[in-house]
Amino acid sequence: MSQALRAASVAKAWAASASRRVCESAMQVHGGMGYTWECDVHLYLRSAQLCGAAFGDEMACLDSVSGFVFAG
Repeated sequence: MSQALRAASVAKAWAASASRRVCESAMQVHGGMGYTWECDVHLYLRSAQLCGAAFGDEMACLDSVSGFVFAG
């Protein structure tokens, strides 16, 4: 695995986790209004979940990085 691919995998794993965590916190801060059409938090949460699952989830990215680290 090249360094660029390894760096991209680490960045995707971190960003997917962070974006999901931020959106879930925003949903809690907004309370019930986060589920309504008056506030777009629910759309951001769905987008974060979809982007996190695209091209492999967080664990798949970390598995590929750990395979490189512990293989050599």
